[in-house]
Amino acid sequence: MAATPRRVLDREHTLNRRATATPLGGVAVLSASGATLTIAMYGELDLGAARTLRCVVDGAAVSGAGLVQFDLADVTFCDSQGLRLLERAVVDIAACGAAVAIARPSSAVTGVVRVGVAA
Repeated sequence: MAATPRRVLDREHTLNRRATATPLGGVAVLSASGATLTIAMYGELDLGAARTLRCVVDGAAVSGAGLVQFDLADVTFCDSQGLRLLERAVVDIAACGAAVAIARPSSAVTGVVRVGVAA
């Protein structure tokens, strides 16, 4: 399991200081140091993650960070909806002028990308 995040979005979509997790997964803002914002995703990246991810992306877009990095090392499941969510997040953040990086994609993520490229 990922290191305990410092701040996590809860169901009311506000940043709080306690770590919360669901059995299926979530999104955590791990660090905001300097001009870089790191967002870690864990568990299942699918349509169920849409609402929480949308809220984090909205916050990241207005954060003023020069680089927003998605850490996907702890994603255990990803489907085509999850890839669409991630694509939309990248487009929206880039539209606000920030660079976007995908860090440490798990085999669940790379597997879906390979299937999509082969299709």
